Amino acid sequence: MNGTGLDAVAVLLEPPPGLPRRAIYIRAGEVGLITQIPPGNYHLQFQLGSSWSRARTGFCQIRGTSEFDRSLPFKEGEPGFEVGLHPVPGGTATTHTIPASAFRLPP
Repeated sequence: MNGTGLDAVAVLLEPPPGLPRRAIYIRAGEVGLITQIPPGNYHLQFQLGSSWSRARTGFCQIRGTSEFDRSLPFKEGEPGFEVGLHPVPGGTATTHTIPASAFRLPP
């Protein structure tokens, strides 16, 4: 869920070397869903911004880039995760800011 006032792109990365595997664009205030994720532990990064580039390479105006502190373990036959890209009262997930240069989209 993107409960911010900005559009977002969320990216699932495989563990080291951190290859970006899946990405989803989530408009402000909307929900996105990534399906058919192979089993594994993934890191989740997201970037907030506006003015998505016509070349689909990222936001023209980046407002922030973050990564969740804990990885997300996806297992065969188990339900996935619901995450918010905004602070949630009583939420347990934490994030940290990363440089925009560390944010990569899948090929």
